Amino acid sequence: MNSRAQRRERLLDLALLVIVANLAALAVAAFAIGPPPGLPEPRNEAPAKRPGPSPKERPIAPGIRAKIVGGGIEVERWLATPSFSIEPGGSLDRRVPSGPQEVALEIGFDPRRVERAAFGVEFAGASVRVEAGGRVLLEEAVPEGGLARTVLSGPIAVSSPLTALRLVVAWDGTRTARLRVLWQPQGERVPHPLPAASPEWTQDEVLAGELAVELRGCAGCHPSGDMLLDERLMAAPAPDLGQVGARLAPEWIRSWLADPSLVKPGTPMPRLFGDDEASRDAIEDLTHFLASLGGPAPAEDRPDPDLALTGQVAYHTTGCVVCHGPLDGGVPGSAKPGSGEPLGTLAAKWRPAALAAFLRDPAAVHPAGRMPGMFLGELEAKALAAFLILGRPSGSAPPEGFALVPERAERGREAFRRRRCAACHALGEREPAGDGFAVPGPPLESLREGRGCLDPAPGARGVRYDLSDRSRREIGAFLASLSGRRCEEIPLDRLSVGLLRMNCLACHAYAGAGGPDLERQRYFTASRESDLGNEGRFPPDLTDVGARLTPSWLREILVTEGRSRPHLAVRMPRFGGAMEALARDLVRASGAGEEPDDGPEPARDASTIGRHLVGVGGHDCVSCHGIDGRPSSGTPGVDLAGVGERLRHGYFVRWMECPTAVRSGTKMPTFFGRDAPEDAAAKIDAIWAYLSLGEGLPLPDGVGGERTLVLSVRGEPIVMRTFMRGIGPRAIACGFPEGIHLAFDASQSRLAYVWEGTFLDASGAWANRGGQETNPSSGESWTSPGGPDVVVGSEPPDPWPDRVDPDLVRFRGYRLDHERRPVFLSEWRGPAGTIRVAEQPIPARRDGRAALVRHFSLEGPPGTTVWIRSPGGPIRVVLSDEGRADLETEVTW
Repeated sequence: MNSRAQRRERLLDLALLVIVANLAALAVAAFAIGPPPGLPEPRNEAPAKRPGPSPKERPIAPGIRAKIVGGGIEVERWLATPSFSIEPGGSLDRRVPSGPQEVALEIGFDPRRVERAAFGVEFAGASVRVEAGGRVLLEEAVPEGGLARTVLSGPIAVSSPLTALRLVVAWDGTRTARLRVLWQPQGERVPHPLPAASPEWTQDEVLAGELAVELRGCAGCHPSGDMLLDERLMAAPAPDLGQVGARLAPEWIRSWLADPSLVKPGTPMPRLFGDDEASRDAIEDLTHFLASLGGPAPAEDRPDPDLALTGQVAYHTTGCVVCHGPLDGGVPGSAKPGSGEPLGTLAAKWRPAALAAFLRDPAAVHPAGRMPGMFLGELEAKALAAFLILGRPSGSAPPEGFALVPERAERGREAFRRRRCAACHALGEREPAGDGFAVPGPPLESLREGRGCLDPAPGARGVRYDLSDRSRREIGAFLASLSGRRCEEIPLDRLSVGLLRMNCLACHAYAGAGGPDLERQRYFTASRESDLGNEGRFPPDLTDVGARLTPSWLREILVTEGRSRPHLAVRMPRFGGAMEALARDLVRASGAGEEPDDGPEPARDASTIGRHLVGVGGHDCVSCHGIDGRPSSGTPGVDLAGVGERLRHGYFVRWMECPTAVRSGTKMPTFFGRDAPEDAAAKIDAIWAYLSLGEGLPLPDGVGGERTLVLSVRGEPIVMRTFMRGIGPRAIACGFPEGIHLAFDASQSRLAYVWEGTFLDASGAWANRGGQETNPSSGESWTSPGGPDVVVGSEPPDPWPDRVDPDLVRFRGYRLDHERRPVFLSEWRGPAGTIRVAEQPIPARRDGRAALVRHFSLEGPPGTTVWIRSPGGPIRVVLSDEGRADLETEVTW
């Protein structure tokens, strides 16, 4: 039985105890525990028709205050921004159950120099009313078909320093509810996100307490009765100790076990032992056990002092300084108190080679991702390790001569089990954390502030945490909130905790909070000389980033190695899989849809026109931007070839129309201000069509290194939009390294044909005036018989349709997986509702035979019957109770 199954079994065993604990907690909370500071008591009342007082009854304050009514509960809270996306089963607040909700938003923002503006919303799955100055500006019902709509009022007068806006939003909980509040200042051509934010989101003691509980691994010993909460609280696993003996000095392990907070103040690692002889004996046993895991490592020579000087530069430029603080005089640990995460006694702890290896791949030891990778080369890692070890007062090197005693190591293994170390720490892949090796303690819901591990009294029994009064108060607030929690699927709260957990605010601003502090700003520099100003030094603001970037690119940045700002010296770290949830929650917190935003269907010659506009004969974009790996002739801007993959079309239009309205102080000029609106829109769409060709696009005028127009697929797939025979202008050609290629018809959301050999000669699309068909030179190996590949209904159609009904299907774009293979997204309507389909065709060669394996993932109303066309006849698929199904078919020739 794997660790997850064992954990679930253990949670079921605890269910009865949790119920009893909750009943007791509810009784106590009714008299003793109020809501988090600044929030009113939940009241068991029927949902009001129009919740909340009007602006005349309570003055609007800066920020976004929400009154939420649902399930007979009414609460108030601050929202970071006036945007959100709530899926079925989710809620806008932990105290309100999922299902039907009505929310009144009172928004106060500073319009600055704007005097008149229109206001509106982008919304889906909800009804919306917008009010200002006591009158209704907009009142809109739920959009039909689950599609998003954007509506704007006429312009009204606004005033600085505070303009008030009120919205009432309601949804039934059966579909995703999305909201983005917009405004369009007079003179602007397109609407922008409303510039309102509430920095108060960082002051929620319950969320701070949740993070403190998570970082200390409390749920490892004290599982929650709620599996969703329990899994979230285990999102930051402790370091893997499987090979700890090969990394760390035994003498350091001994001192660490004796008193972790003395070695590293503020550490989440508790003190497990006292000062008596029995404790010292147990510490020695554990030291031998841990040293035996891959070690003890042999002694190493001290690092090269000259190399340490290089490491000092790397520390203060690549990003280490952001989390750990400036090291004045080059001495680790000399940063001002509270200015960063303490480094501890690194010289006594690490072998130089082991520290260098750790710096190159921290996730191998720290799977939580809080210590991220910084894309260090081998020499950089050695230099940084040398600096961190040599930059210590003399005499701090680990003493040598430790002799491993096998008998003690065996006793230490038993102590490891008895002390519940395995609740937090894995011992390699064979013994993951949280398995049966650890014995659970009382459930989380039964814990109280000031008791057990949280008892602040000197000499109290049990493990001892180094906690400030503030941390104790925050943990107490979180524990007190458990009895009143009615939903755990709160994307806004999960995002807040994720941003704080990963210390994102040290580099990035979000919703009026965060960004580099004054002490660190001087360490943010450009990687090479440029005139970009602060844009060339500081990482971007994360507010509304989920509506700027495509979901696939946002995931590539946070989870893999997607990077697009070569001008920044500080590096965007590599966090790994720990950031999967954060990538999704940034999209939801922006109120944006998960589906791609590819823009309108391009005109036949749009990409050719766009190519001219980008080049030196047009707007000369290439003087500031590189393109397809070719550097710019001047300022080092982002590479343009990936724009269509990285940005949503809606954001691209906003940015191109008026860059300064999107980012104050940007060096990006406004190109289309003197054009008529329709001319500007046509030019912007032409540039988009050209840049959407992606890697391998034809180079614009003024960029050297013209390439052949025959496209060859080498290390990774090529995906390009083009004109193709039998499909027209909405063809998507996909070339694969396996030599098996395909054409997808986006107008009908279906696979059109497959061929082998050379991918494409792009002369038709790119040479001369372009706009001609781009077809395989080898002919098709397999051609679709026509008609839809998906039909929704209880019975298969007979005969199968020979054409696709455009009213029943909507193409939703494509995303790329970790190997950059496309996944095509579509929605198919049927009697029971809409089915979302993700199709991924993957080439295969088996025993010399070519094939195309088609993976289908379906989502929609539970129990819905769907028919998938296959060579052997239609395949019946019934969606599960969770509304999901997966299927695989194969095409051969």
